[in-house]
Amino acid sequence: MERGAAIRPVRELPATRWRNGLGMTRQVASSSGSEQPDWRISIATVTDGTAFSTFSGYGRAFTPLAAGRISLLQGGVELSPDADGAVRFDGGVAISARVRGGASLAVNVMARTGLHECSRWRTVTGDFVNDDPSIRAVILAGGAVATLDGVKVSAPAVIEPGSFVQCTRARFLEIHICSTTTDSSYRQGHLS
Repeated sequence: MERGAAIRPVRELPATRWRNGLGMTRQVASSSGSEQPDWRISIATVTDGTAFSTFSGYGRAFTPLAAGRISLLQGGVELSPDADGAVRFDGGVAISARVRGGASLAVNVMARTGLHECSRWRTVTGDFVNDDPSIRAVILAGGAVATLDGVKVSAPAVIEPGSFVQCTRARFLEIHICSTTTDSSYRQGHLS
């Protein structure tokens, strides 16, 4: 199998301010370079009490990279995560964060209405290849270490498409985005 592509530590991705100026994000992937792409995947640095930017016309999925450190609130009520730890909400509503233990990282996925985001955690021991064209991003998380061409990279990191990595035991978040009208396995809100 050909080795290639890359693992990029999150700290190496360019940081930009949130639209409301209250936080920082690092873009992982998007459908285009425009200001309002059809979908966007980023890793946000979240601090306690931070109000999120609103994005009308988008659905959002927010997955903390460290379990139990971030809670999202809508009108003071805590939103519940799904089985994979993602909190899904309408991008046009006011959301704030409660963070325990200082600033924390989370994966933020935004998709226009009519598209569907689906993410799942996978634990891998041995070889991992990011070669599924439906996967828009793979995030190495949970204190894991992966090796690409003999170089060790610690989480959090982004595994670029086409990458072949080796790991002793790693936790990955895979993110898929598709049309809700064309793929029934995603319409159910999970991978088949």
